[in-house]
Amino acid sequence: MSETKIKSRFVDNGDSTVTDTRKKLMWAKDDTWVKLGKLVSWWQGQEYIQELNDQKFAGYSDWRFPNRGEAHELYNPELSNTDMEGCETHIDPVFTSGCGYTTWTTETRGAKAAMGYDFRADYEFWMARENIGFPSG
Repeated sequence: MSETKIKSRFVDNGDSTVTDTRKKLMWAKDDTWVKLGKLVSWWQGQEYIQELNDQKFAGYSDWRFPNRGEAHELYNPELSNTDMEGCETHIDPVFTSGCGYTTWTTETRGAKAAMGYDFRADYEFWMARENIGFPSG
């Protein structure tokens, strides 16, 4: 698939959101690192998402973490963006540069763990929900 077709999958809506035309999903263009300048725990990410919903960010009140498959679908080794550490991350450059390279997901294990996904290296892993290790949103 050509890079042009890959890039056209994601459309900047001009309202701080991005639409995935293939999966029919809307994403926040900026994560918590870009918006707040900090990494967040799974719980803090949930609070941030609740604030977006309460504010009806971009006219919607159903914002949430991506599930495992949705997070994986954002990864594309043919695309390049720059993360908060100046390293290459493989998400569409329509998302804001300087973003985080990981995200929390909806996948949980028991009361204490949640799955994270890494956009530098295309892998998922489990961490304590209290761990302040990911930008989210």
